[in-house]
Amino acid sequence: MEPEKGLSSDLFTFGMDEEDLFQVEHVLTASEDENDSDDERKHQKLLEAISSLGGRKKKKLAERTEASLQVSEFTVSSEGANEKIELSELLGTIQPSSSSLKSVKNQLTILEKTDKTLDLPVSKQQSEQIQRSLAYEKTSKEVTKWNHTVQQNRKAEQLKFPLNEEPLTVKPMEEIIAGWKARTPLEQEIFNLLHKNKQPLTSPVLTATEQASLRAMSLEEAKERRAELQKARVLQSYYEARAKRAKKIKSKK
Repeated sequence: MEPEKGLSSDLFTFGMDEEDLFQVEHVLTASEDENDSDDERKHQKLLEAISSLGGRKKKKLAERTEASLQVSEFTVSSEGANEKIELSELLGTIQPSSSSLKSVKNQLTILEKTDKTLDLPVSKQQSEQIQRSLAYEKTSKEVTKWNHTVQQNRKAEQLKFPLNEEPLTVKPMEEIIAGWKARTPLEQEIFNLLHKNKQPLTSPVLTATEQASLRAMSLEEAKERRAELQKARVLQSYYEARAKRAKKIKSKK
């Protein structure tokens, strides 16, 4: 301890008081307990401590601390964590320095007073059910327009469809031909050839030649001749139809 006494006597010569000397002795005692490898570092700290004294009392700096039940890494107190912050508390910090801030504050105040909340979105099943009900209502309105007609048809003794059928009329061929006129040279040539021929355009029972020959005969002969001609005409039409059917069958093969 002699070196410490010598050092303390030397420090008194610099005008140090007992409190400063106690701090220096405490540093020296701590430095002796450390390993030799840390001597340089501790010696440097000792020199810095001595130079910082400067003959005046060291001003003790106050540490800023906050009382909390649990210390977090963000230095935030956990006390009152379950409490909710009211909108009015946040509005109190707003300074109404401009009209925009006032309008925002008024809007937030109105929102705070209103208890309206957004409705939950409609599920898929409910949405489809609503669409079906709307489609049913629309279809019902269209169908009800025909209720009067349906009731009349039910009460009617007889129904004929279509209800507003136009009468069908078949015009005779002579009337159609009378209004027809040949427009092209080919039609005109065909029309002249048909009218020059004594054979009729239609298929009557007797031709003009046959009728002339019948007039020259007696009544009995005319009846017999007429029956023969009718029979021949029937046989001719029968063979023509048979040949036509055979030709059609061959063409299919």
